[in-house]
Amino acid sequence: MGLLQNIDLLSVSVVLAGIVILGFTVYFNNRKSITNTSFLYLAIFISAWSALNYASYKVFDAGQIIWILRGVVFSAIWFAFFIFTFFYVFPKEKINFPKWYKYLLVPIVVVVSFLTFTPLVFEQIDTLSATGGALTVTNGPAIFVFGILVFFLDGGAFLLLLVKTIKATKEERKPYRTILYGVIITLSLLLTFNFIFPAFLNNPNIIPYGAFFVFPFVALAAYATYKQKLLNLSNILYGLLAFFIPLILAVEFVFVSNVSLMVIIGTAFIISLVVGIKFIRDIFKLEELAGELSVSNKKQEDLLHVMNHDVKKPLARDISIFANILDGTYGAIPSEMKGIVEEGLKLTRADTQGFIDYLNNANLKTGEVKYEEKPFDVRHAIETATQSMKKELDDANVKLESKIENGSFIIKGDEEKFVIHVLDNLLRNLAKYAKNATAILSLARHGDKILVTLKDTGVGMSSVTMARLFTKGGKGEHSTEINKESTGEGLYDAKVVTENHDGRIWAESAGPGKGSTFFVELPASKTND
Repeated sequence: MGLLQNIDLLSVSVVLAGIVILGFTVYFNNRKSITNTSFLYLAIFISAWSALNYASYKVFDAGQIIWILRGVVFSAIWFAFFIFTFFYVFPKEKINFPKWYKYLLVPIVVVVSFLTFTPLVFEQIDTLSATGGALTVTNGPAIFVFGILVFFLDGGAFLLLLVKTIKATKEERKPYRTILYGVIITLSLLLTFNFIFPAFLNNPNIIPYGAFFVFPFVALAAYATYKQKLLNLSNILYGLLAFFIPLILAVEFVFVSNVSLMVIIGTAFIISLVVGIKFIRDIFKLEELAGELSVSNKKQEDLLHVMNHDVKKPLARDISIFANILDGTYGAIPSEMKGIVEEGLKLTRADTQGFIDYLNNANLKTGEVKYEEKPFDVRHAIETATQSMKKELDDANVKLESKIENGSFIIKGDEEKFVIHVLDNLLRNLAKYAKNATAILSLARHGDKILVTLKDTGVGMSSVTMARLFTKGGKGEHSTEINKESTGEGLYDAKVVTENHDGRIWAESAGPGKGSTFFVELPASKTND
């Protein structure tokens, strides 16, 4: 087989790959849409019809040709049926088909399509062409049924599209008009090269290129689908990427003349097409999962807001009631009740703080937390945190000393979240694990870095405990012995927020009983240097 003879195979292969990729790209964009689904089936049967039509002119065996021709008319019926269906449903996503469609048209199409594989449509090949294919064929008695059905489906489809175009508003008319142009171009090409050339010019050589004649319709129908927002630009780019490898393999057809090599390339071409379709499907699945995850996160965030309001509010009220009782707001209380009220206040505060920690951690895990991006002074953040935690530290008999150097300590970020999730957590841990101890809270500037250091003389940590710090649910070896309410979430929150400020947090300890030091390093704001 000469190189020039393979150009037709290259061209048909490229067009067929393009039609198939287009069909699956449209379908995977919205598998629930009846318009997209109909377009996929239309693309599949157009491709089958085009491939078999090409093959029928390249085979020299009468037995093979008769079955290929039967395949041509079989796919032609379904080609026409899905043109009719596509025009009927476009551009709707859902539709209820009428009874005449489900119980009359579909059964007729099924029966007639399977009749095409019997001698009732094509009986036999009479004469063969020297260049491949059949010159004359003996038709069976049911050939006219095939012709009437295809004429009805194609004619009905064209009338449907015409009526929809006329009835549509000026803005709605654009996609219909686009498809109509595609139909007119394709019909003109088919009429010219499948009828006029062979009938009047005795030139059937162009008939095998049927894929070219239907491609304008497929391309413009896909474009109309895109304009109806049933397909977007990124989806088309995915389709082009999936089309690239089959295109490269199809080009190889031009450079080989060995039949065995052509079979290998053809097999690789088909496999690459299947892989390309799977690639498109997987890309769309990833997009769907990303969308579902976004919706899930939004729902979780909404639930957390509701919980934040509906649960924190009564807990805060209970704290206020206990505190007012202790302060004597409601009058003096018996001494034997004082211990009970103090314990109630302590437990309610612990429960409230535990709930707040849970909410904060859950918000962080959604990945949807919004951070403010504005300059703030770490010095002021430390003052805010130490003031808010003063009572808790006093109750634990922790002597806290602050050592703040001179200089600028401005960083860019969210001061409120930094105070609540980082500084408050560190100071709360100090109150729990360094009772009756001393601690130094330092703030220093080292070049373009700001360093917050909290050093205590508390219980200290083992290497095992330090390895668990800042991990989700990471509790120390004996943390629950000292702090029964420990969840291990506080330092995880601190790590997440610190890293969202482009910083890092870590801890050091010489061992159990030898105190601990926590470090928070942050980038200084360049605008304030």
